This record gives sequence, structure tokens and C-alpha cells, in this order.
Amino acid sequence: MKKKKEVLIVSGILFVLIFIFFWKAATLQEIFFVGDVRGNDTMEFAYPWKVFFCDSLKSKTLPLWTTDIYNGYPIHADGEGAFFYPINLILCLFLPAWAALNYNIILTFFFAGLFTYLYGRTIELSKTSAFLSAIIFMFSGFFVTHVIHLIMISVAMWIPLCLYLIEKYFKTNKVFYAILLGVAIAMQVLGGFPQMTYYSILMTITYFIFKYLNREDKQEIFNVKRHSLVLLMILTIGIGLSAIQWIPTLEFVRNSSRQEGISFEYAKQFAYRFKDLIMFIKPNFFGTPINATYNQPNSIYGENCAYIGIIPLVLAIMAIFICWKNRYVKFFTILILAIFSILLIEPFFKFLWLYFPGFKYFRMPHRLLIFVVLSLSVLSGICLDNFLKKKQTIFKNIIILLVIIDLFKFGIKYNPTINSDDWLSIPNTVEYLEKEKALYRIFSPNIYRYIFQYAKGWAGDINVYTAYRKLLYVNFNMVYKVSAFNGNGGIFIKRTKDILNTINEKYILQGERDFKVPLQGSQILGLQNVKYVISIINLTGQQFKLIKELDFYPNWTKIKIYENKYFIPRTFIVPKAEIITDENKILEYIQSDNFNPLKTVVLEENVNFGSNSTEDSGAKITKYENNEVIINTKNTNDGFLVLSDTYYSGWKCYVDGKEEKILRANYLFRAVPLLKGNHEVKFVFKPVSFKTGMCISISTLLIISVVIILLRKKQKVLRRGVYED
Repeated sequence: MKKKKEVLIVSGILFVLIFIFFWKAATLQEIFFVGDVRGNDTMEFAYPWKVFFCDSLKSKTLPLWTTDIYNGYPIHADGEGAFFYPINLILCLFLPAWAALNYNIILTFFFAGLFTYLYGRTIELSKTSAFLSAIIFMFSGFFVTHVIHLIMISVAMWIPLCLYLIEKYFKTNKVFYAILLGVAIAMQVLGGFPQMTYYSILMTITYFIFKYLNREDKQEIFNVKRHSLVLLMILTIGIGLSAIQWIPTLEFVRNSSRQEGISFEYAKQFAYRFKDLIMFIKPNFFGTPINATYNQPNSIYGENCAYIGIIPLVLAIMAIFICWKNRYVKFFTILILAIFSILLIEPFFKFLWLYFPGFKYFRMPHRLLIFVVLSLSVLSGICLDNFLKKKQTIFKNIIILLVIIDLFKFGIKYNPTINSDDWLSIPNTVEYLEKEKALYRIFSPNIYRYIFQYAKGWAGDINVYTAYRKLLYVNFNMVYKVSAFNGNGGIFIKRTKDILNTINEKYILQGERDFKVPLQGSQILGLQNVKYVISIINLTGQQFKLIKELDFYPNWTKIKIYENKYFIPRTFIVPKAEIITDENKILEYIQSDNFNPLKTVVLEENVNFGSNSTEDSGAKITKYENNEVIINTKNTNDGFLVLSDTYYSGWKCYVDGKEEKILRANYLFRAVPLLKGNHEVKFVFKPVSFKTGMCISISTLLIISVVIILLRKKQKVLRRGVYED
């Protein structure tokens, strides 16, 4: 009872501190919108994808596919939506998307602190010292500056709990804690940030081995087989329980631009440098995104900032010297040195990238700094216990107060919020576009950097970010169910990325005051069903017609909505096919003057089918939802139905109730051969990967539940036997 009461009291104090730190968001007066100089994942990922998830829950549909970005995108397989992550699921069930976002961030900070406290207590830190470690970890620069990457810190918060459960397992020898550790690993996979999960699993294995080699019962050290099987069970539970996420993601990776990993140059982009170590002492030494003064080339403030406060840093360094005999001090000191070796010694990192399984799939190894932050937090707590004895509790409390003041001063302004009523208002662009009833897509060139500089980070006029929504920039169009060709995802379908790169590098040519788009640019956009281009920068080219100007923001130019004269409908029928099997040649051909998409479809396998003309044929979409599309067709002759939605494994097609093979069309889309006559064509998204993952996850959950029940019954029997004796 004493332990439960202690945890409840600490939980209350931690939550009060977080409530003060994020009080405007916690009271739901305002919503988080934090970004960085290069982009804004809060506005591009966290919020729009929560809107999508909440809408899916309300409509009782599986959140597997979205039609609103990239011509269609396997959004669940991407993972960053974290749709089956329990905290996200519960919040989105009971709260609107924007409130769910606020409290997802708040709860992430809370659990990061609570789990660190539990770990500190289990390695025998005093209550005060464990509380200090919790405060340092949860309000560290790593967490504060990575709110923009919510899913990253949502995974990172579980790391101290994993260490806690390893400690409990080795202290009690109870399999129950090993099972819970497997569940914690599954939560990280479901959290949606594979890189942090990968690092965390490596840390879990390393710490498990460390505890095994440092068991107090030295006889147990020879029981290699038992503990190896327990570790295997832990990983199996984590993998099995989270299969509903990682199996679809693995399938997606195989179809993506990351199927072979990333280049070494890309992996070390924005590399951590020796001079960045100064940020442990003075985090804003090079400036800060808060007022847009951080302008270090090839560097990202949030990736380099792991500030923990001056006092904790001094305590951590002192711990290395005055508590070196403590095995935890040795472990965490060696861990810190190992991580800085990876970050600062390029040959060492390159060796890992080349030969260590998994490293080649992730960039920005700076994210390993989470373990430096955790290590320094624990070392600070250890030092506090050894440097100031129990009789000096008053001095410990003063130190904690000073640390809180320091970390609040550093981080309380870093994650700005904006008025929720203004944010939830309907933009004038959406009101205008709602008049259009036919299916179409938009294209909105990214101008976020202009907004960031104008607002001076978020130290100036932040209301311009509310106005920025009007441009329906990447992913934010999802909030209003306006389909866009461009988007932003954690994983790119390779061919989608090829098309986007072609457009951005070859056709969207930015001048001093305009975007110059040649004829081929409007044609390739039209092929993607792009009817409107939205921008505050002028678009030049006779193939674009300016149809509307709307207010953007005081002292700014108007929003311009251009209509693309080469717009092609979402679905149509063509009489014949051109067969080209080489990807590069297809990409060249669909940009050439020889290609007329309304007369010919480009296929990649021989199909002896078609006719000379399908004049007077027609196709009408009668149902268009994320996971299902129904099209009624009238074919005056044999031909091909083309749907300009992304070709992806998992989609099934039924023509008049009979399954028909989907052909890859025009490099990226879908086509189905249709005989002369009237037909109903139904596309349904039924990915085998999701079904397989779901079955494995449910089976694992049932097995875990049965095992826990049996363990509880066995424990009760043993207790009863002891009582009777």
C-alpha cells in the first residue's frame, strides 16, 4: 500500500508540473502547432492524421488507406499514424482530434517522468533522487524539442519502463515481468517510429545482458539457457503483439524508396559535431528556432539539443568520480561514451552502417542522444543520493527546485500553442473548393519557410500559421477531405516519389516572384487528376487559368487558385494499351508529346485486348471511400477502365462480382480490361499483410492473457499453501 500511495503522490506532482508547463494546451484553450525552420510535422503529420483516425473511428472503417494524399496512400502501413497504439486509440475514441493531440503530448511527458521515477526507485535511489531523475528526463531538451516528432517521444517514453521491468525480473525471478517487458516493446512498435524502437530494442538487449552478468546470485550466471529463452520470449511477445503494425509496414518498405536502405551520405546528413557539445551547457549558443536565429548550415536544432540543465550535468559528472564503484555508474558512463563515439567518429558510425543489421535504414543517428539524456538523468540521481545524505533532504529539495526553474526557463516557450477556435475555423479556400462536386486533386507548393521567417519562428506574429492553413499545404488538406497529389509520409512509394521528384525538379521552377511551370508540367499534373494549384506566389504559364483570389493575411499578397487546363478526370475509359516494360522509359513516355492518356494507357505486361475506339463510353464513380471505390461503366466497345489512384498490393477488383486482375497503368495507377457492355467495377482494399498481422496480434494477446491468468492462479495456490503451513 505504501508503494501505491507513493506512486500516486508522485504521479500527481508530475502531472501538476506538466499541466503548468503546457497549461494553455492542457486547458484546451489552444492547440500545439510547433514546427521548425524546415517543416512542421505537428501540422503535417500529428494533427491531420489524428483527424483521419478520428473520422475512421466515427465511420467504423479501418484506417488503412487514405485517398487524400499521393493519389492514394497506405497510411496505416506507414506507421506514423500509430492507429493501434493504445494511448492514441483511447484518446481518439473519446476526444476530438485536436484535443487528442494535446493530451497525447501531455501524457507522453507524464509517462516519461513516471517510468523514469519507477526505474530510479527499483535501482534503490531515494524518492527525492528518483524524482530528480524523472524531472530531468521528461523536461530535457530531447523531449521538449521533439514534440514536433510526437511519435518519436511516444516511443522513447517506454525506454525507462523497459529498464524497470528488467530490474524487476532479475530481482524477483518472475516471468510476469518478462511478459510485461514484451508488451512494452510491442507498445513501442505500435508507437510508429521504427528508428527509436530499433534503438530501444538494442538498449533492452544490452541492459538485459548487463543485469544477467551482474546478478547478485552468482550461481544463476551459469544458467545461460534459461535467461536466453526468457529474452527470446520477450522479443517474441513484442514482435507477435505488434504484428498488426510491422507486417504491413514491412510490406510497404519493400515497395518504397527505402527497400535497399538509404545512402551513407543521406544517413549522416545534418551530422552531430564536436561543437554541438556546447549545447549541453548553453542550448541556445548557436541561436534558437523560437526566434528563428538558429541558422547553422546542415544542422537541426532539435536533433542536436539534449540539454538537461547545468546542475544535473554537474551532478552526473561528479557521479562518475565519486560513485565509480556503483555498477550503474559504470554502465551508463560506458553507454554515454559509446554513443558519442558513434556520433562523433565517422569511421565508427560507417562501420555500423555497413555491417550492423538495421543501421542502414535510418538517418540522423543523433536520436541516440535519448540514451545520453537518460544516462545523465540516472547519474544525477545517483550522485544526489551519495553527495547529500538523507539528513540533508532540504538541500535536495532546493536542488530539485532549481533544476525545475532551469528546465522551465529553457523549454516552456519552445512548444507554442495557438487559439483553438481560430485553428478550427474553416479556411476560405475550403469554402470555395466545396462548390466543386466532381472528384479532383489539388497541388500546393510548399512555402513553409517563408511563413517561419515572417513569424520569426514563433516569437513574432504566430497568427500567420493559422492563415497558412488556407494554402492546404502537404497533408493538411486531409483535415478538410480535399484530395491532393502531393503529401508527406514517413515512407514513400518509390514510383510516387519518382513522379514528385520529376515535377519538383523539372517543372516547378521557382523564379524571384513566381513559379514557372512549362506545358509538360501542367500535363503531368493533369495526369495526376490535379485540377487546381493553390499558392500565394504567382504561377506563370498559359495552361493555368487564375479563377479566384482570396484573402490570405494582412500585408500579404492574395491566395491564388489556378485551374489546370490539362486536368484529366479521376476515372475514364480508353480503347487500347501501349506496352512498355522499362520503368525509366515509361516515365519518359508519359512526359512526351506522343502520349495521349485519354486515348492510350501504358501497361507493363502484354495484354491482348482492346479496340480502335471507345467513343461515347463513360465511367461514373458512384461510391468513393478510402477503402472502397465503385464505378459504373458504359462500354461501347472493348477497352480499359483507368483509375488514377495509386497501384498498390492489397487492392482487389471485382467486375460484376467476379475478381479481375488489376494492371499497373501509366506508371503509377490502376487499370482493368472491360468487355463491351455495362459493368459495375468495385475496388476494395483488402491487404493480406494487415489480416495476417491482426491474426498474429490477437493470437499473441490471447496467449499472454491465458499465461498471466495461470501465473496468477499458481501464485494464489502457493500463497494458500504457505498460509496453511
